Amino acid sequence: MGRRQLAKVIPPELVGQFKKRIYNRCLNLKLSGVLKNIRHIPVKKADYSFLQLYLNKSCQWGDMQSILHIWSKYVLRHKVLIIPPEALCDISNLAKVQGHDEIPSQVYKYYQDYYEIGHLQNSIMKYKYELTKINIEINAKDPHLTFVKKWNTFLEVMDKGLPPDTLFDVRDYPFLTMSVYQTPEDTIQELLIVDNETPIANPTTLTLLLNMVLLQRNSFSLDFKIRIFEKLLESYPNLDYKDSIAILMNKTKSEPYWMNRLLTMIIEKDMKSEITTRALRNIPKFDQSNPSMDSVRTMYLLKKLKIEYRFIPK
Repeated sequence: MGRRQLAKVIPPELVGQFKKRIYNRCLNLKLSGVLKNIRHIPVKKADYSFLQLYLNKSCQWGDMQSILHIWSKYVLRHKVLIIPPEALCDISNLAKVQGHDEIPSQVYKYYQDYYEIGHLQNSIMKYKYELTKINIEINAKDPHLTFVKKWNTFLEVMDKGLPPDTLFDVRDYPFLTMSVYQTPEDTIQELLIVDNETPIANPTTLTLLLNMVLLQRNSFSLDFKIRIFEKLLESYPNLDYKDSIAILMNKTKSEPYWMNRLLTMIIEKDMKSEITTRALRNIPKFDQSNPSMDSVRTMYLLKKLKIEYRFIPK
């Protein structure tokens, strides 16, 4: 970067050692010092290449104050800095984590205005997914909204608003998953076993909801979880249940009766291909010297599935 470019971001009377110091601070991650130095520089004197470098470093190291300064001054207020989609995702994620819940909706609107147009849309769909997902998670944090309202927002924005081949993974929605807590069982059943009046566009939407229910620790019994899994399986046999089975194997690993019910269902529905390595990690070790009747049954079912199991060392 030449001397003239540097003069744009640094007041003329300070060009020299100051310009070296501000770049060194940025490159050496002394970002709060950079913010103090550039906060009052007029927009017309800003060097936008430097600001991009500064923003990238701030995103990389989670310096939210620097990000907020650039976002507020150069993007929202003066609209002179173009932010690439990758950086938009970084800004939105950091804002969510650090409690700046107003930022993700601003970022998503910016994305819509600058990128969600014509032929560009398909090539950057992954960024739309990331940004909408963050806004769904922000919405899920609202304690005044019921889970049903949060789920309806998900259906409107994600299920209907994104391509039907988008994969929804329960690990991406921790706040929405926490929102399921204490939702009545009959409400969960109504949401899962949908009718033709509320069609679901994405085949992974229902398994996402199922998995959020299965992950609950202090609500919903194992009996309910097994039953709701079985009901969904009967209604929609062609969905991908790999994560669901892995979660249930984890939940039942110390409950042989319920594991036997699950394994029996897998055998009857010919679902061995749905058992992943992650699920197999939950196979318990058995007491060879004094096995219970349920444990004997579990070993029998595992043999039928041609799944290896181990014994507790003597």
